[in-house]
Amino acid sequence: MSEQAAEVLALLEQANELARLGQGQEAIARVQAAQALLPDDTSPHLTAEAELCQASIELRLLGQFEEALAMARQAALHFQQAREAHGECRALATQAIAASRLGYYETALDCALMAVKLSTRSESPDALKAQVVAYQAVSVAMFSGRNYADAAPASEQAIDIAGRCTPPLDTFELHVDAASTESLRYFVERDTGADPQVLERMSRHLEACDRIQALGLGTRSIGTGGHTNNLLIHALSKTLWLVWRQDEPAATAQLAVFKAMIRLYPRPWLEAASVWAEAELLRLRGDLLAARQRSVDMVDIALRTQHETLTGIGLRLQAQLAELVGDYRAAVAALRSLDRREQEARSRSLRGRLAVVERQFELRQRNLQLDAVEADRSHFARLALEDGLTGLPNRRCAEEEIQRAVAHVTETGADLCVAMVDVNAFKQINDNFSHGVGDLVLKSIGSIIRSCVRERDIPARLGGDEFVLLLRDTRGHQAEQLAERLSQAVSQHDWSSVHPGLQVSISVGVAQAAPGDTMSTVIDRADAGMYASKRQHQTSAR
Repeated sequence: MSEQAAEVLALLEQANELARLGQGQEAIARVQAAQALLPDDTSPHLTAEAELCQASIELRLLGQFEEALAMARQAALHFQQAREAHGECRALATQAIAASRLGYYETALDCALMAVKLSTRSESPDALKAQVVAYQAVSVAMFSGRNYADAAPASEQAIDIAGRCTPPLDTFELHVDAASTESLRYFVERDTGADPQVLERMSRHLEACDRIQALGLGTRSIGTGGHTNNLLIHALSKTLWLVWRQDEPAATAQLAVFKAMIRLYPRPWLEAASVWAEAELLRLRGDLLAARQRSVDMVDIALRTQHETLTGIGLRLQAQLAELVGDYRAAVAALRSLDRREQEARSRSLRGRLAVVERQFELRQRNLQLDAVEADRSHFARLALEDGLTGLPNRRCAEEEIQRAVAHVTETGADLCVAMVDVNAFKQINDNFSHGVGDLVLKSIGSIIRSCVRERDIPARLGGDEFVLLLRDTRGHQAEQLAERLSQAVSQHDWSSVHPGLQVSISVGVAQAAPGDTMSTVIDRADAGMYASKRQHQTSAR
């Protein structure tokens, strides 16, 4: 890694820590400093990491949702260019959440489902973490489209996978999101017969949050800048839950806690959320006129901060309160305004999706061109490192790999063995059956060797009838067992299909590398073992 790249990563790490502490402007300044260090020919990976860090801060701390959406799109394209599926998954999840805040339901769901597809390709630790992020995004996207029945299972799936990560992920943020989803479901459905289980599920997730905090956990968010956001959303959800449970004294006290937290961690959208909680408490107290005024204030603030979700909640709250006081005309007007905004959001979402398709097509064309160039380069590189007869790596490739592997043993003490393989009486095979048959024997032995070793091992042909095996993470007794299996496989092969009367055997010598070894010393020991095996074979043949 270059010094410049290391400096960029250090600045991004500082930005992440500042974001965790809720210092959005300071975090953005670090990201911009990192981006200024990126040269024009930098790897798409570093560019994407910087863009995703900026998008996350704009989304969670600054409330700049359009900017976050655009930046996350760029990050996803750069991760795609770098062929980094897990990075692309994180960027798509950030896109989904930003699109949800803007009311772009279809875009949000597209991005979230694509993130799930990318993250479920493997079961590696990184893939499991990506799955948590992806299913969390699905939950948020489903909720933004008011598909609550599917949002809750996606949230539960994220929590379950987080527990299977190594080490398990902190689930505070996931329980906060789940409680928030249930709160919004209750809000929308309460005047039309909400499922009583909704408040119970909300209570269960809030209690899980309290337990996690009591254990001193819940300080690490899954996304950049999420920690203070999680605390704020938790406080808001708890306030609403107490209001809806009609516990006015506790709700009043919790609202005061929420407002104190807002002063500590200011966010552009928090004032609208605070006003929502005030309106709910006023409704509980029966002061519907004051509650209606606060709902109007909430919409004004949400519009100013471009928080489409809170704007929609405010308009729906206006309709609910207007209907309670018998002002049906005002209720209809609020719902019409809500419907108009949702249609406008869908139109903007469609335009954004078309732009993404165009950029993805352009990137796909560029990748096809790069693939063609890389295929040509790989073809010639493979020819330079491949044995033309057997298709195995050649001597040059084997020596490069063995040198690196032996040096790694000295550095780390890793287990490594080298095995030398020689065809017994190969000269007689050529003399008695022809050189063409000898070539077929070598090709067959190459195939047998390849079938006996693991994917991480390297079998190679050194030349003539000599082969070498580089066996990673292998101890001496394991290599001896492999040598025995290989010898049996060669002896038991149907050589009569190559030429009637043909019989072939091999001799194998094994050496385990030790710290301080060189390629020559390990090969010499394996060679000595191979010749000892050959002498034993000759003795038994007599």
